[in-house]
Amino acid sequence: MRKRLWLKLFWLMVLTALVVAGCDSSDDDNGGPVAEPSPGPAQTLTVSGQAVDDPVAGADVMVKNLSGRLLGAGVTDAEGYYAVTVLKSDAEAGYSIEVSGGTVADAPFSGTLRADYGPGDDPGAANVTPLTSLVSAAAKNGAGDSALQRRDAAVEMIENIGMVREGEWMKT
Repeated sequence: MRKRLWLKLFWLMVLTALVVAGCDSSDDDNGGPVAEPSPGPAQTLTVSGQAVDDPVAGADVMVKNLSGRLLGAGVTDAEGYYAVTVLKSDAEAGYSIEVSGGTVADAPFSGTLRADYGPGDDPGAANVTPLTSLVSAAAKNGAGDSALQRRDAAVEMIENIGMVREGEWMKT
């Protein structure tokens, strides 16, 4: 009797070991690959700033690469501030920000604010304003080989006509 009990326990342990060994951590429950772990802070970039046409509260924020591919999204807070974390490698050539929806002074905001930023720009001061939207619109049809060259030409134009001081366009 005791021998049978030990034999049953032995086979139960063998079956348990086989089941556990068959659970490969590289596949999900449906047999597909498991997603890689999230990238660490050194591999990411946090793009943050304020959406201002007065503060734009509760607005959708999209960060895209300069080709238009979505890199990350978020929502502005009550003061128009946002922070969106993206892969650094996706944004290293520059990125665009679009802000839409939300409210301004408790009224629905129906416009879209835009801004284009390059690798040399501070991602922690990526404000999106009517002026950055003007620069973005002017850059779409401006002279230059790249989106950032066209943006820089548009910035130079608004600096030359005295709308902003040199180097201050993204702060206004």
